[in-house]
Amino acid sequence: MIQANGLEYSYGSRKILDGVDINLREGELVTLLGRNGEGKSTLFRILTGEMEPHQGVVRLNDRNLREMNWKDLARNRSVLPQESILNFPLRVSEIVDLGRSPHKRDKLLDLHYTEKSMKLTDVYHLKDRFYSQLSGGEKKRVQIARVLCQLEKSKADLEKNENQSNGKVNHPQKGFLFLDEPVNSLDVLLQHKIMEILRHLTDVGYAVFVILHDWNLAGLYSDRILVLNRGNISFDGTPKETIHTEMLREIFGIESNVFHHSEEKIGGYSTKTF
Repeated sequence: MIQANGLEYSYGSRKILDGVDINLREGELVTLLGRNGEGKSTLFRILTGEMEPHQGVVRLNDRNLREMNWKDLARNRSVLPQESILNFPLRVSEIVDLGRSPHKRDKLLDLHYTEKSMKLTDVYHLKDRFYSQLSGGEKKRVQIARVLCQLEKSKADLEKNENQSNGKVNHPQKGFLFLDEPVNSLDVLLQHKIMEILRHLTDVGYAVFVILHDWNLAGLYSDRILVLNRGNISFDGTPKETIHTEMLREIFGIESNVFHHSEEKIGGYSTKTF
């Protein structure tokens, strides 16, 4: 579990985060919504360890994020920023294999995990293509394969987990994936393909934390939705509990029609702005 307590951060005299508390659990897809400039990316960087809060603490499995060395942190959480710029002439399989960098190298195991990740994200058929030749949607899926490959456990991690289990069945933790606007600038079909991949990863035990701007996608795929507003989490709950006309009016300033796809999944469209 990742636990964040009392997070505060300011840019000059402007307080962006003001006592934010968040819990992230494995097997859960959590989406962060909010208007531009509300501090979503700042919160994202603090939760991943890229930035340090001015106040508060983030813990990963009861360990202070700031006290973890980079390799240990990288083996337990992986990060996909808004843009992943790459100017080297690397093939897709080589890009995905970069995710194994924090682990002790094992050629056969690394190959297994690389191929497994490419198959899960449907880019295995592109493995010999140069990354620079891919479309935007293909690049996104390759980068998701890379961060997924990063979280696959090495033999040393598996043996350590087995030794600590004292003979009990103790499945290794999957880990935490953080993605900042992974569907940005993609067409509608590719947006759903990316979200379906993230939904699948959550269903097999990963924790997924994603920033989105599309509340329809959030309502369709999330287990839990957080809404950041004026430095605090104003809403935290299931899509049904979070996506409603009052929230959309209060936070985003839009009048909207909201409807249920199923018992838990929410969708809708805006009808006008104030």
